[in-house]
Amino acid sequence: GGREGIFAYGGSLNEGYNVRLMQLAYLFGFFGFGVKAAVFPLHAWLPGASVAPTPVTALLHAAAVVNSGVFGVMRMTYYTIPVDVVAGTWVQAAVQLVSAFTIVFAAMMALKERHFKRRMAYSTVSNLSYMLFGITLLTAEGFTGGMAHMLFHGIIKMTLFLCVGAFMHVTGREYVYETNGIGKKMPLVFTMYTLASLSLIGIPLFSGFISKWYLVSAGIKSATVWGYLGVGALIASAFLCAMYTLTVTIRAFAPPADKDLYAGKTLLKDPDPLMFFPIVAFSAFHILFGIWPGPILGFIGQIAAGLR
Repeated sequence: GGREGIFAYGGSLNEGYNVRLMQLAYLFGFFGFGVKAAVFPLHAWLPGASVAPTPVTALLHAAAVVNSGVFGVMRMTYYTIPVDVVAGTWVQAAVQLVSAFTIVFAAMMALKERHFKRRMAYSTVSNLSYMLFGITLLTAEGFTGGMAHMLFHGIIKMTLFLCVGAFMHVTGREYVYETNGIGKKMPLVFTMYTLASLSLIGIPLFSGFISKWYLVSAGIKSATVWGYLGVGALIASAFLCAMYTLTVTIRAFAPPADKDLYAGKTLLKDPDPLMFFPIVAFSAFHILFGIWPGPILGFIGQIAAGLR
C-alpha cells in the first residue's frame, strides 16, 4: 500500500494467480535477463567479449547489449509482475544480495586484472549490478538512481573504452603495466581517461556522483538489511574503483624513472582528431550531466512516478 504511479497495484494478491509462482517467475526472470546484465555467476562472457575491436567492445559494454539485460529486469519489475508480490519477500532479498555480491566481486576482479581492456570489462560487470540494486529496491528513488546510472555509466564507460582503444592503437600494447610513462606522450587521452575515472568513482561535479548518490540514498531509506548491505557494497566498490582506475593514471603520468617504457620515443603522440573527437564528446557529456543533471533527472523522475 501507499505506492504511487508504476508502483501501484489495484487488485488483491490472491485474485487470479498464485503469488508464490509469480515470485518464482520473477526470480527466474531476474537471472534470465541477468545473463545479459552479467550478474554473478553468469558474468564470464562479458570479460571474454573484450577480444572484439575496441569500438565494438565499447558499444557492447556501455550500451547495446548489457543495458538490454538491465532494461529487461526493469520492465519485468515495474511493468510485468506487481511490485507488491516481490516487495519485502525472500525474492527481493535474494536479488538484492546477488546484486551486492556482484558489485564487490567484479570490482575485486577488476583490481586483480592486468589486461587493460578486460579490467574495464570487469568494471562494467560491477556497475551493471549498481543498476540492478537500485531497480530491485522497489522504490521511486532506487528506480531513478538505477536508470540514471544506466545512462551515466554508458557515457563514462564509452569514454574509458575509447581511451583504452586509443592507447592500444598508438602503442600496440594492451596491458596495464605497459602504460608506464605513456601519459607524457598521450596527455590528452589520459587526461580524458582520468576525468572519466573520477566520474566512475563518484567524485562530485561528475555524472557518476549523481547516480551513485541516488542509489546510496535509496538504499539507506529502504531501511532493510539487504538495502544497507547494498550501500556497503557501493562504498567498497567505489574505493576499489579508485584503485583499479587511478593506478593507471599514476603509471601513465608519474612512473618510476627506471620504468618509463616510452622515454625517448618521440614518434608516439595522441591520436588524430577523428579518433580523439568521440573521446572529447563523451567526456563533455559526463561532465555536463554532473554539473547540470536537473533536466535528465526530472525526466527520469517522471518515468518513476508513472507520468511517462
